[in-house]
Order: sequence, then structure tokens, then C-alpha cells
Amino acid sequence: MQIRMYQKQDTTAIMELFQETIRTVNRKDYSAIQVAKWAAGADGQEESWHKRLTESTTYVVEEGLSLDLEI
Repeated sequence: MQIRMYQKQDTTAIMELFQETIRTVNRKDYSAIQVAKWAAGADGQEESWHKRLTESTTYVVEEGLSLDLEI
């Protein structure tokens, strides 16, 4: 396991993690329409996500081939 600072090339994996979490973990607490709209909020937003992640202290945890996010 390696903990490091966020880098721009992490953006896509972080966005995918966000969307997957909404679609799996949060689906039991929200309607299908709410989940779809919430998850779609990341679509095509790479630059705004990158900006937001660089404006805060963001750590990435690498373990094998997966990424975990710590903000």
C-alpha cells in the first residue's frame, strides 16, 4: 500500500470510484432517478474535478491496482 498526494492522472479513477459508490452503496437510500442524476453529475467534468481536488489536500491510497481516496 502506498499513500501519496493526488495527481491529475488520478482524476478518472476517482470519478469512477465516486460513481460506483453512488450506484452501489447509496442506491439503498435513494430512488433510482436520484442515483442516476447524482452519478451523472461526474460525467464530462474531469477539469472541474481536477480543480476541486487540487484546491484541497487530497491523498490517494494505492493498493495493488486499485485507488482509494482520502480528502
